Amino acid sequence: MYHVALVDLFARYTSSPNGKFDVQRLKTKKYLFIYFAAHWTDQYRNYTSQLIGFYNDTCQNGDNDIGVIFVSVDRTQQDANQFMRDAAMPWLGVRVNTPGSIELRKRYAGPGVPCIVLLDENDKVLSSSYNEAGKRLTMRPITAYQKIKEAGHGQKKTKSRKK
Repeated sequence: MYHVALVDLFARYTSSPNGKFDVQRLKTKKYLFIYFAAHWTDQYRNYTSQLIGFYNDTCQNGDNDIGVIFVSVDRTQQDANQFMRDAAMPWLGVRVNTPGSIELRKRYAGPGVPCIVLLDENDKVLSSSYNEAGKRLTMRPITAYQKIKEAGHGQKKTKSRKK
C-alpha cells in the first residue's frame, strides 16, 4: 500500500463525473501524478490531452504503477465537472475548494496552471512541471516517469543476465 495518508486526506472530497472510480485504488499505485488545472487556462486543452494520452497508453501497455488525481482550480464544482467531462478525464477529481483540494494545492501546486506533479510511493515530489525558478517545463513529470520505468527495465535485464 502506498499514499495511504495522502489518499485519506482527500478521499471524501472526490468526484468522478465520467463514471465510478474507487479512490482507494490509488493506494495500490506506486506513483501518483497530481494535475492542477482549470477550464479557463489557455494551455489546458493541449496539456490535458497529452496527459490523458500518456495515461491511457501507459495503462493499456500493462503499466499499473500510476494513478492521476485532478485538482481543479476552477471557481465552481460545476465548471470542474464540465471540464472533466469535456476532456474525458479517465481519473477522479478532488472537489473544488474542499479541505482536500486546498491542502493538495498548498503542498504540491506550482506557481500557475496547468501543473503536473509526480510523487513517489512516499509522496515525495520526483518532478514538477515548474522548475525552481518558476518556469513551466510542460511535460517534465511524464518524461521523468518514463526515465524511471526505463531504468527499472534496464535493472531487470541486468539482474536476469547475472543468473
